[in-house]
Amino acid sequence: MTKLYELSFWARKETDPEKMEEELIKLLENLGLEIVKKIPLKMRNMAYPILKENMGYLGTIYFNATSEKIPFIDKEMKSKSLILRYVILHRKQAKFLKETKEQSQNKTNNNEEKIKLAADIKEANK
Repeated sequence: MTKLYELSFWARKETDPEKMEEELIKLLENLGLEIVKKIPLKMRNMAYPILKENMGYLGTIYFNATSEKIPFIDKEMKSKSLILRYVILHRKQAKFLKETKEQSQNKTNNNEEKIKLAADIKEANK
């Protein structure tokens, strides 16, 4: 049975954030896991030094997996020299997944209205 997991990590500031994100996504997908959401890496100041680093990239990836796959992810994360620290958490349900169908439909309708309004403004400025 698959469960929702969160992988949060600190990467060294020398890291190329796009490359690191692609590498981790590829690792998870190669294990046959479904990526639910990814939060892009952002440069942040750390609350305290980790391995003599005061700044680094903080990133989070949510994915569905069986508990048997977690040790493989753990092993791969430990082998990456650019990862300063990481944590893999089991999530009952993430806030972003609690959105109801009605809320989702309202967002879609609002986006369509904004696009229509932008087109009308563009037309009026011609």
